[in-house]
Amino acid sequence: MQLSLPLDPVQDEDVSTIFERIKSCKSLPILSPLASMILKMCQNEETHASELARIISQDPGMAAQIL
Repeated sequence: MQLSLPLDPVQDEDVSTIFERIKSCKSLPILSPLASMILKMCQNEETHASELARIISQDPGMAAQIL
């Protein structure tokens, strides 16, 4: 299963605006190891939904947001 989104090219001014917003943040959330694993799994066309469900079920908060 591979996810792809149509993205518009990023303009230079957009990049600088995003960079400034990130610099002004006092703290940024950390991507959980499970979320990172799910992203990798979604890039693999041979990943089955049952495998994703098993991983997602390990994080009740993430499962609640998805449902």
